[in-house]
Amino acid sequence: MDEKFNFELFEAEKLPQAVSDENNNEPQNPEYNDITAGRAPKKKKKLPKKAKALMIICAVLACVIIAGAITLIYPLLSAKHSPDRFVTSYVSSVIDGDWEKVYKNSSFFDSPFITRESFVEYCKTNPDAFAINKSKITDYKIERDRKDGNINYYSLNYITESGEQGVYYITLQMTKDGFYKYDTYKAMPIEGIITRAVIYAPQGTEIALNGNAVKSTSIITPTAAAGANEYSYSEYKSDYLFAGSYEITATNAAGLDYSQTADISSDNNIFYIALEVDESAALYDRAKSAIETLYRGALQNSINTDELGISKSFEGDKFLAVLKDAEEEVYYTNENLSVSDFEITNAKCEKAGSDKTYISYNSNGETDITISFDYKYTLSNKVDGTSEEKTNTGFATIKFIYQNSAYVIDNIASRAEF
Repeated sequence: MDEKFNFELFEAEKLPQAVSDENNNEPQNPEYNDITAGRAPKKKKKLPKKAKALMIICAVLACVIIAGAITLIYPLLSAKHSPDRFVTSYVSSVIDGDWEKVYKNSSFFDSPFITRESFVEYCKTNPDAFAINKSKITDYKIERDRKDGNINYYSLNYITESGEQGVYYITLQMTKDGFYKYDTYKAMPIEGIITRAVIYAPQGTEIALNGNAVKSTSIITPTAAAGANEYSYSEYKSDYLFAGSYEITATNAAGLDYSQTADISSDNNIFYIALEVDESAALYDRAKSAIETLYRGALQNSINTDELGISKSFEGDKFLAVLKDAEEEVYYTNENLSVSDFEITNAKCEKAGSDKTYISYNSNGETDITISFDYKYTLSNKVDGTSEEKTNTGFATIKFIYQNSAYVIDNIASRAEF
C-alpha cells in the first residue's frame, strides 16, 4: 500500500519558527532598522522647559509644606509647649530625683544667685527639700485647678508605698507670649526654700545683692496734692535666691554709699533703703552755683530755670518773687550806676547742728544748705564812664528736696549788698 505524506503539514509547523528566527536575527537598534530601511530615524521626546520648571517648583513647594507642617505639629507634641504635658514631665523629674532637669525646667534656672551646680548640690545635701514626700511615690494623679493669666495651678494627689495619701501643689508660669502652641512654661519655686528680695529705695539708686545688680522693676509715684511736689521712688526685685544671708549695697549720687547685711527669707524679704545725704560736697557746690546763677540772671533780666533745677512747687510765682528780690538788690535806685560781672570767689557752709539728713522711699530728703559767699562785681558810672571792681560777702539758704532721681531747689533766701 502506497502511503502518501503531506509535507505541507511539516512546513506549516516550521513556518512560525522560521519567522521568529528571522525576527531575532534583525538588529535591535530601531534607528539602525530605519536607516537600513531607508527611513528617517525616530527621535526621543523631550519635556518642555516650562514643564521642567513646573516640576521643580512643585518639589520645592512640597518641601516647604512638609517643613511647615513639622513646625506646626512639633509644638503641639512637645512637652515644654503644653502646660499639661510639661507638668507631667516635671513631676516625673522630681519623683526620679533628676535635679538637673528640675533646675532646667524651673523659673530660677537663669538666676545669678542659683547656679545649676549649687542647686544640684543643695538637693543632694537636702534630699527632702524638693521631694514631694519623704517616702516613695507609688501612684499619683495630676489635675489642673485653675488658670490665672500666665499662671497655671495644678494639684498632685499621690499615694506612697506606705499607703499615705497627700496633695502636692505645682504652679507653672508661662514664660513666652504668643500663640498657645508656642508658649513655654517653667515651674515656680517652693516658697520658704527659694525666694526673692523686694527693695524700696529713692529713684535713681543702684542696688546690688552680693555684688549682683538688682534691676528696678517699677517706679511708684504716690498721688500728691495740687501744687505739691511729686515724690517718686523705685521698687527693685531680685532674681530668685536661696534663703540666707546677703549683703545689700546701694549707691546714689545724692547720698553716701550704703551697705547692710540681711537675712533674706520668704518671711523677711522686703527692705527699705534710707541713704544719708552727702551734703559736704554735691549740695554745697549746687548751692554756690544756684546763687551765682540767680544774681547773673537778675543782671541779665533772664534766667534758665532748667539749668537751675527747681522743684515743681517752686515754679511760677514763687520763683519769680525770689528773682525780683535779687533784681532789686543789683539795680541801684540811682539810674546812673550799673552792676555787672558778678562772680562768687569763695563759699563755705554755715549750717549749724549735726542732724543727718536721709532720702528714702518715703522721704524727699528735705535739707537746708546755708552758705556764706564772697563775691566780686563791677560797678560802673554812666555819667563819667568810670568803673571799678568791688567785693563783698553775702549769705544764702537753699532748700533742697530729692525728686525724680535728683536733688532740686525748693526755695531760696539770699542777701547780697551792692
